[in-house]
Amino acid sequence: MMRSQPWMIVCLPLVLAACGRNEAEREASERMAEAEREANATRPPSEPSTMPPAAAPGQLTDANITSILTMADSAEIRPAEVARQKAANARVKEYAQLMVRDHGMLDDSLRALARRLGVTPMPDAMSQQIRMESDSVMRTLQPLTGAAFDRAYLDWAVNSHQAVLNSLDQQVIPAAQNPELKAALERVVRPQVEQHLQQAKQLQASLGSNP
Repeated sequence: MMRSQPWMIVCLPLVLAACGRNEAEREASERMAEAEREANATRPPSEPSTMPPAAAPGQLTDANITSILTMADSAEIRPAEVARQKAANARVKEYAQLMVRDHGMLDDSLRALARRLGVTPMPDAMSQQIRMESDSVMRTLQPLTGAAFDRAYLDWAVNSHQAVLNSLDQQVIPAAQNPELKAALERVVRPQVEQHLQQAKQLQASLGSNP
C-alpha cells in the first residue's frame, strides 16, 4: 500500500478547481506540491511505513510463514488422529485428542488471520520438509500397536514440538514482517507449542513406570 499524502495537499487542488482557481492559485498549489515531493525525498528511511520491509534473499516471507505453520499444524494432527484410535494408554489418547483440537483451532485462526491480512500462503523448502517428515512418521506409526505405538508416538510428539519451537525462535518469529502476524506467533502459537511439548515430556516420562 502506498503512503497516503497529507489530506490538505490531496484535497486543496480539488477545492481550488471547483472555485475556478486563477494563475496565482495554481502557482501556490504547485509550490505546495513541490514542497511535499521534496519532503518525501528527504524523509528519514526509518520513518514508520505501512509497507512491510522487503524480505532479504533467502529470508522467510509472511506468505512462507503461513504456509509453514499450516503444514506444521497438519503434521501434528495427522499422527494424532491415528493415536486417538490406536493408543493403548488412555492418557496418550487424551493427549492425541488435545493435539487434534488445539492444532485444528490454531490452523483455523491462522487461516482467518492470513485472509484478513491479505496473505496467501506460499510453500517453501521448510514447509515441504515438514510434509515429507509427516509422511515418514505416518509410515512408521501405522504398523505399530499397543505400548510400542504409544512410546513411538510420544517420542515423535516430543521431538516434533521441540523442532517447531526451535524454528519459531530461530527462524519464523524473527522473520515475520506483519506486526499482527508476529504478535500472534509470539502470544498464541509459541506458548501453545511450548505447552504441548511439556505435556508430551511429562506423559513420556510417566509411561516409563506406568505403562
